[in-house]
Amino acid sequence: MNKYSLILLVTLFGFQFVNCSSGEVKGDPNLALVNELNKQLEALEIEGFEGNKTTLGDKFYKAWEPKGISVLKEIIPKVPGGYVLKVTGHADPYGGEEAARKIADGRATHIRDRVAKTLGADGAKLETKNYGAQDYEQEKTQSISKNRRVEFQIYKQ
Repeated sequence: MNKYSLILLVTLFGFQFVNCSSGEVKGDPNLALVNELNKQLEALEIEGFEGNKTTLGDKFYKAWEPKGISVLKEIIPKVPGGYVLKVTGHADPYGGEEAARKIADGRATHIRDRVAKTLGADGAKLETKNYGAQDYEQEKTQSISKNRRVEFQIYKQ
């Protein structure tokens, strides 16, 4: 094998790895749509949870609700078969990972229930996932409330 064939082979394999990311199914015709919907969902992040609390104060929820509910009403019907929209909870690491997972799960469930009540039948399509303190960001670069959040994301079932 000459060096040009080797370069071509390495380049082709390199492109294959670059085009694959975790959770994506290569050749999935819905992938572009899911990626676009997930970009829209990034704007729906909810912050404002107090430490060790799983419920969100009305002030924060009412500020988020008008925009958040309208966007979810548009996105939920577009979620393709084989995918699910999840409410994901996050927490800071204080108290340990087990406590963080319980708090994150409680936050995701709390928001899912509030949103589901407003959305009616479409709300039943929401599932939850918790990340505990897995995606914790140091306070040096972010406020601690950034770690006490709930996000929305579409996942492959």
